Amino acid sequence: MNHKVILISKRINYTFPFGFAYLAGHLKANGYDVEVLFMPESPAFYADFAQRIIKKDPLLVGIGSIYPDLYFTRDFIPHLDAAKRSFPVVIGGQMVTPIPEFALDITGADVAVIGEGERILVDILDAVLGRKEMSQVQGIVFKKNGAFVHTGPGECFEDIDRLPNIPYELFPTENWLRIGKFYTSYADSFLAPMYFYSDKIVPVHGGRGCPYRCNFCYHSSKARYRSIDVMIKEAFELLVRFDANMIEFNDDLVIATAKRADQLADGIIDLAKKLSRRIEYSISCRFNILERMDDELLLKLKRSGCRIMGIGLESGSQKILDVMNKKITVKQIVDGITRLKKAGIIPIAAIMIGQIDETEEDVLESLALLENLIKINPYFVCQFTITTPYPGSELYEVCFERGLIKSHEDFFNIYNPSIDLGKVNVGLSKMSNDVVEAHFTNFGKRYIDLKKQHLPRAYVFLEWLRGSLKRFEIRANAKAIRMGIPASSGILTICRRVFDGIQLFLDAVRRCMFNYMKV
Repeated sequence: MNHKVILISKRINYTFPFGFAYLAGHLKANGYDVEVLFMPESPAFYADFAQRIIKKDPLLVGIGSIYPDLYFTRDFIPHLDAAKRSFPVVIGGQMVTPIPEFALDITGADVAVIGEGERILVDILDAVLGRKEMSQVQGIVFKKNGAFVHTGPGECFEDIDRLPNIPYELFPTENWLRIGKFYTSYADSFLAPMYFYSDKIVPVHGGRGCPYRCNFCYHSSKARYRSIDVMIKEAFELLVRFDANMIEFNDDLVIATAKRADQLADGIIDLAKKLSRRIEYSISCRFNILERMDDELLLKLKRSGCRIMGIGLESGSQKILDVMNKKITVKQIVDGITRLKKAGIIPIAAIMIGQIDETEEDVLESLALLENLIKINPYFVCQFTITTPYPGSELYEVCFERGLIKSHEDFFNIYNPSIDLGKVNVGLSKMSNDVVEAHFTNFGKRYIDLKKQHLPRAYVFLEWLRGSLKRFEIRANAKAIRMGIPASSGILTICRRVFDGIQLFLDAVRRCMFNYMKV
């Protein structure tokens, strides 16, 4: 009997898809033949993509990720139906867990998974194979005789040290390993000082869930952490396998306590000794946790290789921080960025515009904070979003209470999947939508102006040179393809080596510059 399972993932854009990876690992561990396919970039290819899947005759197809993927799922399943599929389509992930009944209705899928899907998906396959009834599978919603059947909470991993091994061979390395090379191609790459062209970065998962409850967050699972020893062992294997130089510890909150930070630094130091080379890494933290970490520990993190700290900021208004339930203060933010600058760790944060009852005065406080933080550390990296109330968040419920959203379908119709994440304005603030969007645009422009004003000119020029070289390479490759020159030709191989050599030289210049400036 065919035991093939197909998982359809959105295209990897330098963020490793841990959700699909662990699903694939658990399925393989249970004897299933798993294939991961990636969504077509255009609806024009949906019919051919559906035919490709039909020919593989899978036992089941799984689709699931973040909210915008509901639109792809809705538009794609009819192509599978038109091709007369004989298998169920199962959907899951953040796009489904908070609103499973609606997700089933809007997409035309057969089964919706609630929560963590690894064990639940294996149970669903048991039902597909006739080993149990679908109603006996915990953690799903499906339709029977036109009515929804909700089977209650499913089983998740309590001990996440025992998560399945990830089958990395299913995920093309060119889409996630060379993150630094990707960022170099940006026209404004001077805004991203945290990566080098030569970086090869492997992802290591540190935990699931979060103990905090910010009002914009849709992650609902309780916090569980992998042991540092298990994370370091996995990191060692990946660094060797992919000849990488950097680790991205990828979860909501890697550094939940000062003790965990200290243990991680010790683990990386031991890892570097074992590999006989320096290893760098990025982590996530919070300002209230950072406050509990003394300067000696921050310097230890830096010496052990910590290059980047993703750290929640969100607003420069204490009133709005309290509305968000961030559990931090503006003073903690300023002190934290100052201390990270002294330690030489690059902070990455975000500012949100349009929160509940936010006023223009609150926005101006955020702008003033941004200006202050860039003066403190010109290499501080910040992104900007418009407050978006995703299903599962407290904000989503507030929208229903205030009548800003009438139904799940109402939000589905308001949300525009063609625009970037974090730019959907539903009118939560005391400002008009036009004013919120104007502030959002202004933040982006002001941020670039401040960066150009405070960053050393030599650094900005170097970044311009790196980016120009990369963009020239991309255009040259495109022209060669149009001329019919094969990618494997000797001339293109030589050109790529020349481009790489120049970029590696510029990397060395950049490292010397950063060491001199104590970045």
